[in-house]
Amino acid sequence: MIIARLMGGLGNQMFQYAAARKIALANNASLKLDISDYQKDELRQFRLDNFNIKADVASATDLKYFYRYRGLRPQAFILNFFQSIKPSEKQVYIKENGNGYNEKTKKLSSNVYLEGYWQSEKYFEDIERSIRQEFTLKKPFDVKLKKIIEKIEQGRAVAIHIRRGDYLSVKLSKVFETCSSEYYAKAIKQICVRISNPHFFIFSDDINWAKKNLPSDISSEFISQNNTEDFEDLILMSKCQHNIIANSSFSWWGAWLNQNPDKIIIAPQKRFKDDSKNSNDYYPTSWITI
Repeated sequence: MIIARLMGGLGNQMFQYAAARKIALANNASLKLDISDYQKDELRQFRLDNFNIKADVASATDLKYFYRYRGLRPQAFILNFFQSIKPSEKQVYIKENGNGYNEKTKKLSSNVYLEGYWQSEKYFEDIERSIRQEFTLKKPFDVKLKKIIEKIEQGRAVAIHIRRGDYLSVKLSKVFETCSSEYYAKAIKQICVRISNPHFFIFSDDINWAKKNLPSDISSEFISQNNTEDFEDLILMSKCQHNIIANSSFSWWGAWLNQNPDKIIIAPQKRFKDDSKNSNDYYPTSWITI
């Protein structure tokens, strides 16, 4: 049994699931999700249940054995020390170390608990077809979404994702960069150089900022003000032909799920205030960073 600890918003949950799903498939093992963090998280919720995922929620019984390794208790410290000196295939509690891709996940056994963000397609690129299929919505599109998709399919649609919200909080503003109006202007310019007559669909948790700070001379419309759910916005972004993303795992997935073989993805080169945390493994090599 593979158990993945889920943390953070929808984009983070998708990375955690995808990496764990690969390990489960490689070992012919069942996959379960530890969603206990959301019992005390006032900002985030478990959202993967809106997709066609192939995993169950882990029970207290499932978690009891692995929880010996969690926390700051002396027992957990000792257990983690002794398992850290074992070969990867014999370790049962794997905690991510750093932001880059870790090849030792390829050697993990069929009985392991995963704690981390695992933010690289390298963890699951060889099961890409399965991940794309599983990250489809359970419920069919309603009339409102169908109308938006019809608009998207009418022309050269480019999704722009702007994340501000919690990135402006005292805590997260010390960790994450917030993409500036200059970044979006440069990204839009690059799109306009590469394709003719683009139409921009704008997704944001701060639509007012977007209206005031994006170039006024582009053909555009604002989607997130239509009372759509986060998972619906993500799928709508993936339906566009091209994407301009924020330094957000949410818009990363909107771009990655885009199935246009000629898609142009523009992303911010710097994700964190601390340069040492900006991993080269985060963006697929075909994406353009500025």
